[in-house]
Amino acid sequence: MDRLKKTLPELALESVMIVFSVLLALAASSWADAHKEHKLAVQARESFVQEVQANRARVMKALPYHRALTDAVLLVDSTGGVTSYAAWRHRVPIWSGFAPPDIASTAWQSALATGALSRMPFREVASLSTVYTLQGRLDTFNAAYLPLFDFSDPAMSGTVRRMHAYMQTILSYETTLLREYDTTLVVLGELKPSR
Repeated sequence: MDRLKKTLPELALESVMIVFSVLLALAASSWADAHKEHKLAVQARESFVQEVQANRARVMKALPYHRALTDAVLLVDSTGGVTSYAAWRHRVPIWSGFAPPDIASTAWQSALATGALSRMPFREVASLSTVYTLQGRLDTFNAAYLPLFDFSDPAMSGTVRRMHAYMQTILSYETTLLREYDTTLVVLGELKPSR
């Protein structure tokens, strides 16, 4: 019995030490996981900022040409008389193709694949989702509409009419995207809100 009295406190102390060690290991593992998740969210956010800024710059670069082309197409469409590609080139000397901006979505795809979005604030994710949804719609519109253009001489009058509708839609997408890029950069803290 004396031996049991001596052993019982030792067993209790050992049990407490084992439980404490396990809890300490779990806490350390939880801290490491939280640190890793935070780091992933920070990396994703940095990638988003860089990509949104780059996409914004690409749209800004394309916009002056698209505005000028839209004006030229409107004028040519309203006055008519384009019966050949040569006549089109003569009437619209700035024509160098449609030149849609090459906008990327690598950061969004990577964040989806790694689960980083679930570790970011909802407001940031919602704003980013709006931007990437609009970019996807623009890409889908271009993929569907661009192959329909026929620059053969007999088709030119109809092509000019389609170009008019196409360019107005493109301008609408691009100006909306610019507004959403700015909103997203404000939400991400990378741009001061405009008044």
